[in-house]
Amino acid sequence: MRRAQPCKNWPQRDKGALQTAFDAAWNLGSIEVDDLPANILHSGDDSGPATALSPADAYALYLASVGQSLAVEIDDRVGWSVADYSTDNLAVLFDSREFFVWSRAAHNGYQIQDKTGGYVVPAGPHTMYGFLRDNDLIGPHRYQTIVRMLTWCHHNLHHFFGKHKTKTFYEVWQYRGEAPVLRTIQGPTDQANPSYGLRRWTAGCHGTAGFLRAILRTVNISVVHEHQGDHALPHFSADGLHLSHGDDPYHQYTHADPAYSMSELLIDQGKFDEWFGSDVPDDARKKHVGKRVMQLAIQYLPTRMLHDYCTDQAAGKSHADGDVYAGFQWYGYTLAELEWQYHLWSRMDARLRAWAAAIISTFPPSDRIGRGSIAYVGAGHVSYSSHLHELFRLTDCDASVRASTSERIIWKRLHQKIRGRIPRMFGKNSGN
Repeated sequence: MRRAQPCKNWPQRDKGALQTAFDAAWNLGSIEVDDLPANILHSGDDSGPATALSPADAYALYLASVGQSLAVEIDDRVGWSVADYSTDNLAVLFDSREFFVWSRAAHNGYQIQDKTGGYVVPAGPHTMYGFLRDNDLIGPHRYQTIVRMLTWCHHNLHHFFGKHKTKTFYEVWQYRGEAPVLRTIQGPTDQANPSYGLRRWTAGCHGTAGFLRAILRTVNISVVHEHQGDHALPHFSADGLHLSHGDDPYHQYTHADPAYSMSELLIDQGKFDEWFGSDVPDDARKKHVGKRVMQLAIQYLPTRMLHDYCTDQAAGKSHADGDVYAGFQWYGYTLAELEWQYHLWSRMDARLRAWAAAIISTFPPSDRIGRGSIAYVGAGHVSYSSHLHELFRLTDCDASVRASTSERIIWKRLHQKIRGRIPRMFGKNSGN
């Protein structure tokens, strides 16, 4: 396996081993593959987490993956075929160099190339395919499967804390190497941040690109790990679709009420070339990484952005000085554009007042205690956005806040109602 060879040139022993792997996959099983293979490299705590597999582990993973792809294709287990795939798309599924490369420096093992495969260590294909099947993520077509997978990422993945260091990765995934796909599926506890509990941590945009690539390979969907500067942009190459950033699915600004489909995160090849083509200056390309999320934020007014707006108001910040505009400014939006073309702040005011009216209408009359209280919000006497920023202070029961006991009780109840309706506003899901 030191030099990649076309299958027709394989020795009979290897052809027989592939037949065995195919037979196991055909029968919905697998040859023996370690879902958490040993890393034969020993990187220092402050070094980047490099991973290399022993020849035996690499051989088993590759054969099992090829056997899985062949069984899925020949048995028509999905509603698409690799028959019309380009050479590049076929390579993602069948070329061993897309999995790892032999390296003398890696103790004669097979090193996982994070620039190709992302910051992950694949699990066995049988395990990853079972994850897709058990979570109903395999759609009737490639596109629906991609969207279902992005939706799962939206609801489940959390960006890890810290730097791309071996010590950090060990604390998060309990593995001294890149992030194991198995651990992300299971949801470990970050030992450096145990208060967050069990979470499905992903190693940022490069981890998510690798996670999508490894998982979707088991149903013959090719994912290319493309790069823009220090960021990863997953490319669903058989469909000519891209994410503007690997972190897009779990970005806090993707959580809106009502929710929108994660299919809207995908951009086509034309838009990708407009934003990231070779004729686009480097500075402009950098400012397009993640821009699709911000476009959708303008349209759907995500709850986190409403929270940020209320925080701006609480701090007495103008539109120009607030955190909301700061987030958009990086992507090239002007203040005048947001105010007059998209009416961003007036639409946020209207959304907040509508929520206030809906929530307050459920309160009994006895809770409506007079002018200046929440009873008057729905009537427009007090803007709900100013009350909401007050809510975030009062619900912490800060002794420095000047409010009567009755007002505190009401704000507590309002806080509980909003938590039930839009929990992501108060959550700690990371993504940027």
